[in-house]
Amino acid sequence: MDVPFTSSAVPQETPQAGAAVARLSAVLHAILTAAFLVFAFIGTSPLSTNSLTDRVDGNPLNRALLLSMAALAVMVLLLNYRALPSLLWRAAGTWALVAFATLSFLWSDFPDLTLRRTIVLACMTLTAAGVAVGIHDLRRATKIFCLFAAGVILINLASIVIVPARAITEIGVQGIYAQKNEAGTVAMIAALANAAWLFGWKHRRTEALGAIAMLGLSMAFLVLSQSKTSLGLALLGIVMFVGYVLVARGGPIVLLAALLAGLAASIGLVIVLTLNEFDIMAVIGLVLADTSLTGRDELWAFATRVAMERPWLGHGYAAFWDVGPGADPLLRADPGSWLGDIEAGIINQAHNGYLELWLQLGLPATILATLVFFALFARSLLHSFISNAECRPAFALFAVMALIFILHNITEASLFIRGILLFSVMQPLIFLVARADTFRATAAETA
Repeated sequence: MDVPFTSSAVPQETPQAGAAVARLSAVLHAILTAAFLVFAFIGTSPLSTNSLTDRVDGNPLNRALLLSMAALAVMVLLLNYRALPSLLWRAAGTWALVAFATLSFLWSDFPDLTLRRTIVLACMTLTAAGVAVGIHDLRRATKIFCLFAAGVILINLASIVIVPARAITEIGVQGIYAQKNEAGTVAMIAALANAAWLFGWKHRRTEALGAIAMLGLSMAFLVLSQSKTSLGLALLGIVMFVGYVLVARGGPIVLLAALLAGLAASIGLVIVLTLNEFDIMAVIGLVLADTSLTGRDELWAFATRVAMERPWLGHGYAAFWDVGPGADPLLRADPGSWLGDIEAGIINQAHNGYLELWLQLGLPATILATLVFFALFARSLLHSFISNAECRPAFALFAVMALIFILHNITEASLFIRGILLFSVMQPLIFLVARADTFRATAAETA
């Protein structure tokens, strides 16, 4: 509650002034959100090869856009200053990690790269907070995001026809992106968002048909990308969201059935592990023919060994990969490993988000980052049951996205990694959940 000032020395905000501030904030927020979505999903140089030299030197246009978005975000945040305490306190883990990443230039192997790349992380975090603080209607925001994601999918499908030699590779369709896994991630996000829009809210027939079409296009592009990880996680996420909707609408009996099904699945998993003497790789072999996950086992062994060289503070944020051909970390790979035969720059992550962050910032920071997303999952799931009816599907989507993100990082690295699409999309969710009480209060006032 605002404290009323009676002194003439303190100017009072008139209704007209308040309306003008709200209009200005809405305009700036719309510009910021549009810039953020285009930058995250399309970038400044679509169809580029993303060479090692480009990644080391950086992109001047990217820097200008990032700094501009951050400055715009600061203005949006100041215009919505009443939300700042929630954004700062309830997202304290995120701000702490950004600050720690910035400080890591003090012990980084490449301090200039760390300092430059943490500016990217800080700008994207500020931008995500600015995007989140200006959202007041979660249903409308979800609809806008679904329409935008569908547009991105259409652009990628068009690229197959317009520039097939660039968009199609021997291992899958990559569209406008540098590789097929990135294309698969985009399609996975679009599929999850459109599934939530379709199943979470009630629609008119035309809206429902449009949502079905958007979901179908997203899944079609996902299949074309041949990104098995993204396809599996997308299907899992859709099943989880539909399960949530059935439980939320079915009442206590359906909830009890879901809990019993989950218990039965857990018991079954324990039995399978027991029969295989708790050999995780043996259990994976029951499902996957390639238990090395396309050679990731050797990469993980290498990353673990190097991470143990600096287990507490890491090698410096973003200062392990993409540091130049002469300093490529795989030059230190064990003799006889296929890693030593790879051209410098082809592999630029540990293909495990937890190992990757451990390499960069150490084990304590990795644990904190993991807890941030487990907290995001738990709080989103809680609010999906206790919030008003219009907000529940959005929070359920956030919970599914958080869990998918946690699982995705087992084979791909995006946990607090700057410039990675999936992490960029997750950042605003952290701040939206930090403002969950605001959405409930707004709904109560308008009820």
